[in-house]
Amino acid sequence: MVPFFVGRQRELARLKDALVRARAGKGGAVLVSGEAGIGKTSLAEELAKAAAWMEMPAVWGPAIEAAGAPPFWPWTQALRRLGDAGRQAEVPAFGESDTARFRFFEAVGAALRRAAEPHGLLVVLDDLHWADTGSLRLLQVMTSELPGSRVLLLGTYRPPSGGEGGPLAEYLPALLRERAVSRVALEGLDAADTESLLLQLVGPDRDANLVRRVREHSDGNPLYLVEVAASMQADALRGRLTMSLVDITRKRFAGASEAALDVLRIAAVVGREFDINLLSAITGLELGKLLDSLDEAISLGLVQQLDSVTYRFAHGLLREVLYEDLPATERANRHMRVAAAIETLSDGKPEALIYGWAHHLRNALPLGDQRQALDVTIRAGQAAERQLAYEQAAEEYAQAATLAAAAQDVLSHGRIQLSRARCLFRAGAVTASWLASQEVATAARTSGNAYLLAEAALVVRGIGDRAISIPLFKLCDEALNTLAGADPVLEARLLGQMSATGHQIGVGLAAPGLADRAMAAARRTGDLEARFLALQAKEMELAGPVWLAARLALGDEALRLAEETGDPAVAVWVRSWRLGAFWQLGRRADVDRELEALRIAAEEAREPLGLWRLAMAQASVAAMDGRYQQALDSVSRALEIGRRGGHGDAGLLAMIVRAHIGVRTGGSEVEEVIRVSAASAAASDRLWAANVLVDIGRVDEARELWRMSGVQVSSVPRDAIWLISLHAMARVAAGVGDREAAPAIFEALLPFTDQHALVIPVGGYDGPVALNAGRLASLLERWDEAESLLRRAIAAAAAIGSPPYEAIARWELSRHLRRRGRPKDRAAARALLEQSVATARRLGMRLLDGWATADLQELDHPSGRATPLSARELEVAGLVAEGLTNRGIAERLHLSERTAENHIKNILDKLGLDSRAQVAAWTVGGRPNLSTRLSGSHDAVNRGRS
Repeated sequence: MVPFFVGRQRELARLKDALVRARAGKGGAVLVSGEAGIGKTSLAEELAKAAAWMEMPAVWGPAIEAAGAPPFWPWTQALRRLGDAGRQAEVPAFGESDTARFRFFEAVGAALRRAAEPHGLLVVLDDLHWADTGSLRLLQVMTSELPGSRVLLLGTYRPPSGGEGGPLAEYLPALLRERAVSRVALEGLDAADTESLLLQLVGPDRDANLVRRVREHSDGNPLYLVEVAASMQADALRGRLTMSLVDITRKRFAGASEAALDVLRIAAVVGREFDINLLSAITGLELGKLLDSLDEAISLGLVQQLDSVTYRFAHGLLREVLYEDLPATERANRHMRVAAAIETLSDGKPEALIYGWAHHLRNALPLGDQRQALDVTIRAGQAAERQLAYEQAAEEYAQAATLAAAAQDVLSHGRIQLSRARCLFRAGAVTASWLASQEVATAARTSGNAYLLAEAALVVRGIGDRAISIPLFKLCDEALNTLAGADPVLEARLLGQMSATGHQIGVGLAAPGLADRAMAAARRTGDLEARFLALQAKEMELAGPVWLAARLALGDEALRLAEETGDPAVAVWVRSWRLGAFWQLGRRADVDRELEALRIAAEEAREPLGLWRLAMAQASVAAMDGRYQQALDSVSRALEIGRRGGHGDAGLLAMIVRAHIGVRTGGSEVEEVIRVSAASAAASDRLWAANVLVDIGRVDEARELWRMSGVQVSSVPRDAIWLISLHAMARVAAGVGDREAAPAIFEALLPFTDQHALVIPVGGYDGPVALNAGRLASLLERWDEAESLLRRAIAAAAAIGSPPYEAIARWELSRHLRRRGRPKDRAAARALLEQSVATARRLGMRLLDGWATADLQELDHPSGRATPLSARELEVAGLVAEGLTNRGIAERLHLSERTAENHIKNILDKLGLDSRAQVAAWTVGGRPNLSTRLSGSHDAVNRGRS
């Protein structure tokens, strides 16, 4: 509607830069926001012209303004315009399997990447504020896959205002968090550009004072300027500039005949885009008369013709003004007429028009038939569900639930909410699904329906978030008691769900024998879902280190179930479980095989939880191997998936794995886990923080947290994390020199020193159990036993393919040998340190590099030899260890920043070190007090390191 493109040079330059990067293989997404009429679409059109100049194709997928559009409508239009490439990514047909939805998402990505070769591709999704939830979900998925492609996605939208809801308000924060997404916020044109546009519209001979007043009143909104200019040309303003954009837009209809206006008012109820055949059915007009009215609207610039039967309002504001001006009763009547016409046109097959039909029936209330509106809205939800558009299905069911509640139909309300809860869970919206399940449970209690109560307890599964799992466990118990054996299949499923949930959250909620009861009930009924839940429960019951063989045997049955069901989601769970068992046993070939099988199953299922498990497992394996950047990339990918899916543990487990990496690389990731865990009142969290602090040499802080935690061997639950908890206790006790706690921890760990410690396959690897057992044995001066355990740790780390833990174990053995002080120990320690330093430098393990390098230098300087550093340099090295910057050191010592910088350079040169991290490690290692470090107590040694 704005005939000239004026200004926006800075914004256009940013978009062109993104276009160039995409063409070079660095794809991304830009979201352009701004109020109505601000020029979002015009800016996108200018970018499309730039793309054409670069031989880069552009396709458009505008969202439809009114509700009732089919799922994924903007994407459907864009894909159609891709030609052959787009036809390979068809929206799932009605009744296809669950995996079709995820195949569709994959196919869209593949189609875009294929169409982008070799010159790139611009995809414009216009008016995202009207997009359906499924389209926004697909946009979010696509943005995570853009880096490395030649695709630039450009989305335009009006920012949600105030407490405004809707799909965009829900998805926008997550979209803006995506790494590949940038944002351009459009504001009004500046004074010069405003005046330039206005003069081009009205001519240079107009009253300059009036032009200035229009410029001031418009706030630089281009559409407002166009409408004002049209009024000025007709002398309609006569100097008055108090009208709003809506008022001025309303004046655009002044020249239309009453016949044309009546047609346009009906069209405004249909939506921004409308079909001439539908209009004919609604109005009863002959096509000839209808075409006359539409031709008149086109001549007035109110409507555009898209194809032989499809028209659209030239701007969304035109449709909004007409629609909002209709009185409420007339609006409802017109919705009723549209709904009746859709029913007639559907010719007994309303599936394709079901969403619009339901929308108009709802908006015809209270004049329309409430029962019909409810029935058709439920059918719309079912249709979306069959098309695997779970987000849209959940929205339709939410509308239906509102209608059922208004009709005070409690049982129908509960059943509809059950459908909604299932769709939300399948879409990955776990928290929303649980809230809907609670609504179902409330309806079941009110109506006295035990079956509905049982179904409410079976929607959300496999979630460790205690805020959900604890009340879910209680709901299972309530449902079992209410069901009272009336349905054996539901009872078997509830037993499995209850046992699995109880074990998942610990605290002894799962009663002894509950998993066996679930298994027996499942086998009696032959129900596959009940068997799956029972196997999950039994696997969790056997999660400790004692039952590894039994878990693997159970895994064989679970694999058979996965094959029997043909469900890749079952295979994801089974492969995750087997991966953890083989990893704990140190069987690297089996770990790699199960990880590959997990990848195949997760990518086939394409469910958020499975993809999250896969990414976290890949991150943990990469970190174990020392492929730290790959591990961090996988953690970031997993966190994005987890956030989209609403997985409560995603952030926590990502933080744990990042902390594991930060401890090795000297990264800042450790500070977050220390801050969060140390502030917690839970003993396990404080233990974890103390473990990290010991690993980075901050022993005094670790000692205080260890004391505050009060954790003892007898207080650690024998659950899935029992071994990793004891492993951490051993590390802290050895690190702070707690000889009192060490014996009990050592005896508890000793039977499992042939295993490896991990926080389940998705929570990080913490090395061979023999490593920390060896540290404890050294603390207790069990010299030969410590050497044996540490050598076993080196061998175990090598066997599982973990160079980082092999290097750590070599360093620990070197410290042990030097402390023991037997003949040849010194030479053996040197060889171990040289190997450790070489590995640490190759992998970027900065802290270990610093400590082991400093230990080598101590071996070169017999006890008592003076340090090569001056007193001032020792002082500066101490401040480096405290984490001070050059400026901070200069302020502390009253030096210039340049002098502090020179001191640090001299320290690095004299010690033969490469980084500040190595200086810090050298300092916290107790240098130059070599005699204390080698002959003093283990406690004193670690205090020196702090």
